[in-house]
Amino acid sequence: MSLPPGVDLCQIPLVPNPSGAPPNFTNPPSRWTVYLAVVMPFASISFTALAIRIWINLKMLGKLHLDDQLCILAFVCLTTYIGVGAASVRNTARHQWDLPVCYFDERYTKLAFALNVVVGPAYWASKAAIIALYIRLFQVEVWLRRTSYITIVLLFLVYWSLIPVSAVYCTPRNGAAWDLILLGSCQQHLLFAGPMQGAVSIAADVFILFLPLPIIVKLNLPFRKKIGVVTVFFVGVLAVIVTCVSMYYRILIHSGKDITWNSPVVLATAAAEGYITVICSCAPAIYSSWNNYFAHSALFVSLRSAFSSVRSTRTGHSELPDKDSYPLSKNSRPAQSSKSHQSFERSLLSEQAPTGRVETVLAPPEQSRDRYGRLGNITKSTRIEQSSNEAAVTTTEYR
Repeated sequence: MSLPPGVDLCQIPLVPNPSGAPPNFTNPPSRWTVYLAVVMPFASISFTALAIRIWINLKMLGKLHLDDQLCILAFVCLTTYIGVGAASVRNTARHQWDLPVCYFDERYTKLAFALNVVVGPAYWASKAAIIALYIRLFQVEVWLRRTSYITIVLLFLVYWSLIPVSAVYCTPRNGAAWDLILLGSCQQHLLFAGPMQGAVSIAADVFILFLPLPIIVKLNLPFRKKIGVVTVFFVGVLAVIVTCVSMYYRILIHSGKDITWNSPVVLATAAAEGYITVICSCAPAIYSSWNNYFAHSALFVSLRSAFSSVRSTRTGHSELPDKDSYPLSKNSRPAQSSKSHQSFERSLLSEQAPTGRVETVLAPPEQSRDRYGRLGNITKSTRIEQSSNEAAVTTTEYR
């Protein structure tokens, strides 16, 4: 692209407007907010999941495994990727005809090179982390272990190959400058990389999603754990959907349709795909932390009790607390229960009277009552007088 000397590049659009209208350099439409709206939630959730994973593994195992280390590497690379991407598209997430040529300077060209370098390791580490987790969880399965190792190597060859290619075609040679000419040459030689990475990512995500299913379907899991497996599977499907969306916009860029307008969507969906993979690989650690710590914490127990109280107030029925809501410590466990402690509880709730009276009869299951409510020579009656502020409990025994 040759221009007369002395021309202000900030007054020349990158391409002419197809409609013939003049360029809008003042307040053009931008996809900058779309980029932020996609990457920030996934980055936050991924950070939380990774923090829980590191904490629970250090607390329970005292060390981090290979899959944990790969997950950390993936998060660092992905966060670097979205940071460089944000600096790249902050002012260029517009239509090509609304962008002045001066925006594509040395800084922008270097940022484009950095994106090409970091995206490969980010993709590989995120997918290798969940495959390494499979190896650790199902290491007794020889076929799965061998398949996982082969997959990790193949993905390494595909994703990391972008680094030397970028070093050859996206860096200046013989004293050339980091300018628009170098940027155009880089994009021309790496035009195949976008669709290729998109296709590999879709295939890898589907393969990783279905790889452990032959083993999982044979497991005799409780209903609650089955729900957890289905939830993780659904999140994996979401990663495949996001990858397909990214592939669509990669094809648009490959065909030369408004590259600067579609690039922010490609960058955002690529980062979202990696973060979702990190979240999926952290699912077992999140479940373990919930099951061993948070579900038995005083805060959760108090919240559950408060929720039960609110629900019972709305329905008008009193509810007994769930035995699981109050876990017993080692020093507060009751002694072995005898038959005398195994009482049968039966509540008789009459129609609500003005006094709000509830009558409850307690009797052992092995004894029978006659029509007058007598148990042998003892009849026990409990009356609860409820008011707006207090409840009076009266127990009378008749011999």
